Amino acid sequence: MKRKKVYISFLDFHRTGKGAANKRINLKVVTKERFINLNNSKGNMHNYELTIREAPLIDHHRYDEARAEILRLHNERFEGNPSIQDTRTYRNGEPLIGSNTPRALSYHHYARKLGILETPVLSFEDVVRYYPFIFEKDSTLADTRDVAVFSNKHENPDNEKLRQQTFNGLGITGTDTPLIVSGLYPLPDVDNSTYGFGLIADEGLTSYPAPFLQHDCKVRWDGEKIVKCKEGEEGIPIYVSNFQSGSRRLCRYGSEGLDVRFDYLLSSSVAGRVQFIYEPKARAQNLEARI
Repeated sequence: MKRKKVYISFLDFHRTGKGAANKRINLKVVTKERFINLNNSKGNMHNYELTIREAPLIDHHRYDEARAEILRLHNERFEGNPSIQDTRTYRNGEPLIGSNTPRALSYHHYARKLGILETPVLSFEDVVRYYPFIFEKDSTLADTRDVAVFSNKHENPDNEKLRQQTFNGLGITGTDTPLIVSGLYPLPDVDNSTYGFGLIADEGLTSYPAPFLQHDCKVRWDGEKIVKCKEGEEGIPIYVSNFQSGSRRLCRYGSEGLDVRFDYLLSSSVAGRVQFIYEPKARAQNLEARI
């Protein structure tokens, strides 16, 4: 009998054995793959390969004491630039809205500067890897903490300036393949009339080639990295610029897929969110470092 592979985040089942009848258990973490027979609604038995994995905790950055301090530092840095500042009045627990590239990069930078390591802004890899678990995916847009740079020069000199600043930070002069770059943070740049900010290297600046950004396609997580789907494989749609030029946003566009077409890095909407993934190991390491 041919096995079908099934991925789920948790499995509800009934315990068996003495004293356990009809007790319902929510199985949270199982690390090993196993084979299991399941009956469908008609009672026919099917043989499945079942992988059970813990669902990651992904949420929006929500206003609290820590985010108030992040916003204070961010707004002081970008005072007078309403496209980057966020001067809204939030109540505790409300999500920070109006995501765009400099806000996502800046919030991530200041969280780390303040020692808040356990809630990093989602990277592009995180979005692909944990796509089924992303909170309120249908009704929100979200930028990542990464930027895409392409092989061709951009026609807008201000966008091209950002591309060259990224190359300078990486210690390279160009690229033949699109790159996904993590570890940049924005600084005000009054000479950049389009965007009002420049990009410099933060701690842990890294990049990796992303050939899947050369054409519209579907992508998936293969357990180690993002790969382009083969014909007929299920995956996440990704939309890219035909110009293959400049610096571009890496964002999730609702539940329609991933978008790398936008070269205007300041656009935002009330549906925009800055999302994070909770990393308890980083929290433990952070607490240990503070002791």
